[in-house]
Amino acid sequence: MGGVLAAIDTPATPLKPRAKSPCWKSGKPRTRKNRYPNVKKKRAAKPRKEPSIAV
Repeated sequence: MGGVLAAIDTPATPLKPRAKSPCWKSGKPRTRKNRYPNVKKKRAAKPRKEPSIAV
């Protein structure tokens, strides 16, 4: 029975390679993307009060 099933081809498509690009050169070192530090917004400055002049 196994020989008969092996002779009949499956309708499923063949598997695709995963994780690595098929045209990546073997032996070439992989490098990560450059990471830049987060830019944080500064707090809004409080408006300055003008000093009241005592008369």
